[in-house]
Amino acid sequence: MPKHSLPSICYCVAYYVLPHYAFNDCDKLIRKFIDDAPKAGPFLYLIGCQMLKAEPIRDDALKLQAHHGQLDGTHDYFVLEYPTPPPVDLSAAEVVLAPHFSAILRARQQGGVAYYTLGQAPLGSGTTLRSVTADGKNCNLGPGPGPQLDAFLAALQNDR
Repeated sequence: MPKHSLPSICYCVAYYVLPHYAFNDCDKLIRKFIDDAPKAGPFLYLIGCQMLKAEPIRDDALKLQAHHGQLDGTHDYFVLEYPTPPPVDLSAAEVVLAPHFSAILRARQQGGVAYYTLGQAPLGSGTTLRSVTADGKNCNLGPGPGPQLDAFLAALQNDR
């Protein structure tokens, strides 16, 4: 897929844009999720396009949706939902394991942040749960749940 494909832009948002905000300017991002959720996804999409020097497509920007709520008694979640990616094509020149969801978890009392993604698995139709740390390490946490928001949130509760 070319660098300007929607899966590539979503990958950039999931693994570069959102982790940067999560660990460096979390309060600004969280305000966007809470105060203007319909614009949070398009805002992040545009930053991904800028990073990749890709021409933004309005309809694509509107496909990224922000969700927020309480994960459990001590953590809030801020989830970005990406459009359903095409199946993985391992014969393609550039393979993109596109994300389904990204989540920032914030502890209410301490304000600490954790960051997770649920993306396509390289083989088959499954998913992979990953975390990204403040220093940029991308850690594979193993097979993930199906690509539904409720299943992703349940997996994050179990990982805490």
